[in-house]
Parts: sequence; C-alpha cells; structure tokens
Amino acid sequence: MNNVGGPYSTAVFKFQDSRSRPVLHSVAVALVLKVITTVQRKLRALWALVKDFPVPAGAHWLLGHLVLLANGEREFDKIGLEWAVQYPYAYIFKHGPLEGVLSVNHPDYIKAVLQRPDKKDERIYGLLRPWLS
Repeated sequence: MNNVGGPYSTAVFKFQDSRSRPVLHSVAVALVLKVITTVQRKLRALWALVKDFPVPAGAHWLLGHLVLLANGEREFDKIGLEWAVQYPYAYIFKHGPLEGVLSVNHPDYIKAVLQRPDKKDERIYGLLRPWLS
C-alpha cells in the first residue's frame, strides 16, 4: 500500500480538469466586477459629499486625514477644534481614498441630520437621545 499523495491527491488533479477552468474564470471575473462596482459606488458617494461640503487640506492620497493621528491624540484634538472654527457648519474627514465622514458642527445641521429617516449608529444616537427629546 503505497499511498504517496494521501487520500486527497486525486481530488486536486480532478479540480484542475480543463472543464472547470471556464467556471473558475467566470467566478474570477465576477469577483473583479463586484470589487470595481463597489469602489465606483463608494467614490461616487464621496464625490457627492465633496461637492456639498468642504474638505480640510492636508489629506494624504491613501490615508486621508488619518496621517494627522501620527502626531498624537492631543495634536489631533487641537486640529479638530481648529477645523470646527474654520468650518463652523460641517466638513468631511477623509479616512482614505474611498471613505469620508461628515463631521457636523452646527446645532441646526445636527438636528437636520438626526431627523432624517436614515439608519443611524445606535451607540452615538443613544447617547444623544436624552438631549434631542
């Protein structure tokens, strides 16, 4: 009994059958298309935000404003306060090339955002609920 490849060695060779190659190619193409459409959707959403709200300078092309965290948390808080003064209503904090967070500073803007029927993060919204009535 000379079973060199083990019980699964024949399954590996069957998987490499030429009939399964078109299926594998189709799956690979479908995955690539899914990634492309997801990236395209995220970029369109971010560009729509950028049209309506300002983006502070200093964002890295890949890391966005997260590079400012390298200077320490206190420095980052200081920059956040400066931006709140510079952009009194709202601005976009970029987390990278595809992600951006709308930072809302004005109470009227906050009220408008929270009154929308969109789904909200329950952790943050739960903290604000007592003050919002």
